[in-house]
Amino acid sequence: MNTTLRALALLLLLATLWACDAGTGIDDVRSLQAQGRYADTLEALRAMLETTPDDPEVNFLYGRALSRTSSSPIAIWSLKKASEDPAWRTRAYLELTAASMQNGDAPGAIENATVVLEAVPDSLTALSLRGMAHLHESQAEEALADFDAILDLHPNDEPTRSARASALIMLGRVDEAAEAIAAIESDAGRYNESLSGAVMCAARATLEAERGETDAARQAFDVCLETFPTDGFLVPAAIAFHDGLGEFRRTEEILEAALAASPGTARYRKMLSDRALEAGDGERAEEILLEGAKRPDPRTRGDAWTDLTNLYLGRGDVDSAIDAYRHAIAATPNPSQLAQLTLADLLARAERHEEALELAKGLERDSYRGLIEARIHLNEGRPRDALARLDEVFPTWPNNPGARYYAARAAEQLGDFSRAIEEYRQSIRSDPEQTEAALRLSKLYFHAGSFQNAWNSAAEHYRSHNDDAEGVRMMLRAASSAEGESVQNLLARLSGSPLWPTALAMRAERIESTQGSAAALEALDAVDGFDFTAPDNAETLRVRIRLLVDLDRNEQALAESADALGASAESGALHEIRGFVLDATGADPAEVRARLEAAVALEPSGWRPAYALGRHLEGAGSLEEALSQFRRAAEVAPGEPAPGRAIAEVLARMGRGEETEAAWEAHLREQPWDAEAALALTRIRIASARTDDRTVELAERAVLFRGPETALDTLIDLHKSRGEVERAEALAAAARENRSLPPLRITPIEGVGV
Repeated sequence: MNTTLRALALLLLLATLWACDAGTGIDDVRSLQAQGRYADTLEALRAMLETTPDDPEVNFLYGRALSRTSSSPIAIWSLKKASEDPAWRTRAYLELTAASMQNGDAPGAIENATVVLEAVPDSLTALSLRGMAHLHESQAEEALADFDAILDLHPNDEPTRSARASALIMLGRVDEAAEAIAAIESDAGRYNESLSGAVMCAARATLEAERGETDAARQAFDVCLETFPTDGFLVPAAIAFHDGLGEFRRTEEILEAALAASPGTARYRKMLSDRALEAGDGERAEEILLEGAKRPDPRTRGDAWTDLTNLYLGRGDVDSAIDAYRHAIAATPNPSQLAQLTLADLLARAERHEEALELAKGLERDSYRGLIEARIHLNEGRPRDALARLDEVFPTWPNNPGARYYAARAAEQLGDFSRAIEEYRQSIRSDPEQTEAALRLSKLYFHAGSFQNAWNSAAEHYRSHNDDAEGVRMMLRAASSAEGESVQNLLARLSGSPLWPTALAMRAERIESTQGSAAALEALDAVDGFDFTAPDNAETLRVRIRLLVDLDRNEQALAESADALGASAESGALHEIRGFVLDATGADPAEVRARLEAAVALEPSGWRPAYALGRHLEGAGSLEEALSQFRRAAEVAPGEPAPGRAIAEVLARMGRGEETEAAWEAHLREQPWDAEAALALTRIRIASARTDDRTVELAERAVLFRGPETALDTLIDLHKSRGEVERAEALAAAARENRSLPPLRITPIEGVGV
């Protein structure tokens, strides 16, 4: 999932859509769940929670139903609520363990299972789930201990014996693993034959791979897949094997075969679509999902349309996402209130406020309506109203991560950074994956100079968003400033990962800032086997080309950018880099513009091409056209600071004062820590004789977030103009004597002294 989608995270994950008769009683719910009919109990349990929101059994049953109908993130709050009652604590934590595993949160599963095992040391389910979670985290020793504990109680438990063999393979204890697998295979006639099929087949093939017998492993996986083409354990193992060899086409063939054999399996369809997207073929990614949307089974159609919703959100195309989610709801009998809430949130995100409010009227819970109304208040620049409405929501829905995230955003806009920090923390505690709360918290700390806190928050974000390049950038920035954090260790962890190009680019920029351009370029030259021409490595190439230009090695910059573009002519990023080189080396402006326009056309959902074109147009004096491109860049990437700043700066050059002020305000809503923006807005307000409390808050913000030295001078002069001479003198004296400033009126940030 890319950074834009993270930044635009829903108040909820896209909720399960299936519902049931709300007239069902608690005895009926118990009976239905005993039959495994969890989806059929959801609507009745929602109705019960309306009248008895604190009932531990109802919360447990609701959380269990959600966790077993693919909505585990939403389940967590109810299960935690149930766990507050001692009578339900162990059962709730056991279900939380399963929900965490289903949601891909292996650390959470380990933590929750440990709570269960403290109360019930011989819980086979908890031991098994914790063992598998340890395997997921490559903690093979810990996994082996859990599996051995199970086998001490049940020596012939075949799934555990198979999992134990996997742990031995992971530990490199190949001979022991071979013996374990041979023993399982010899006992296959006495135990469950199905378990010794796909699982053991995969284990045997993996064992061959670990022994270095690549051809034998390849052949073994092929034989396994002929017999078990759709198995949920075997298929991922085969994919990991072939990916490790760089045989990506074979991986696609495996997924295509699995999907052909089981066209209703949403997981394989999405995996195949994601592969196409990662390869830069967004059109094929969409086509794969649209094929699922045409299937006769309503559930398959609903899953495909939901995945299409996320695909469109990733592109920043919210209107298409809304249409797709409407299709998902239409494919679903009796869609849930949470599904309607999700649609209303999408409408609010697209600023289709009337439609969102109309849909919200039909939501039964006031807390649901409150979320939508608060989102709209934020959209309309009314953070105080948004926060007040969310405060009405929290008593009945305290752990909604999206609501907490937007409360933090509202508090930021009001300058209440203490509250913003607490709300971000609560959002992270509720569900770190759902929003970018940890990333924004890291930026808040970093810009205030609290580097250790910034590092901790960035690391938290990386744990739940390890595919997010912006998170890696923040980790490296914070690690470079925090005491005791090793940039080298972090780089070693990232080496060879999809985010390695980002890490290399950041390292080069860091070296440039401390040792100069030549040293930075030398460091890039020393990286073995790195293909600077690959489109996926454009971020690193961009830095390299700029360094070459800075060092007046223009011919080399021209040659390398031409080579990269010649190898990948459909890459918008490479066209943008080529345009930069041409512009920097004095090429014909028409040629530069054509190159950058091609970049925008090839990468319409990226912000860099539009921003680069805007800068070129600004330099050519075409300010109106430049403004249009900057606005385009800001629209597709609202979390990026450069486009917002450029909009305000160009408007100022054009003498459009009111629009300039509005642009700075909009920029600060996204970047509340931008000290220079706060200072620019402060000066605009002072120039128009507005020296009110809002102006003081902005001036203090410029100081708090380490703005230029003139920021403190501006604040002192502002207090003088307000007749607050004693305050002005106290600030000036602290600055002269190099002491910490007296407490600012703006709420403080822990660990930060100014």
